[in-house]
Amino acid sequence: TLRLLDLIWNYDNDLEYGTWEQHALNELVQNCRILQKIILLANRPGEFNSFPVERIPLLGFYKLKKQINSWVEGDFICHFAGIRSPDLEKLIEVYLAKVTNNSSASRLS
Repeated sequence: TLRLLDLIWNYDNDLEYGTWEQHALNELVQNCRILQKIILLANRPGEFNSFPVERIPLLGFYKLKKQINSWVEGDFICHFAGIRSPDLEKLIEVYLAKVTNNSSASRLS
């Protein structure tokens, strides 16, 4: 992991790119066969890092709606980045209930 982080940090292509480190990782994985063998890529980006759909209007991301990975049942993480109180607490309650209900339903079946 430390070697990979060093590669990303020292990758100086497209530093003006807003999420330069993610861009660097994407390019490194696409262009390096060794990395392709050791890094597992999810089939769907939201599988490991998705956002509550309610985040779009709260943060004004209407133009980016297609780029926002909205949370669906089974996703590993629901990322509440940029959402502040009192909206944050409300959304945590909503998504905790969704996860709890889904978990209980799967134990019953």
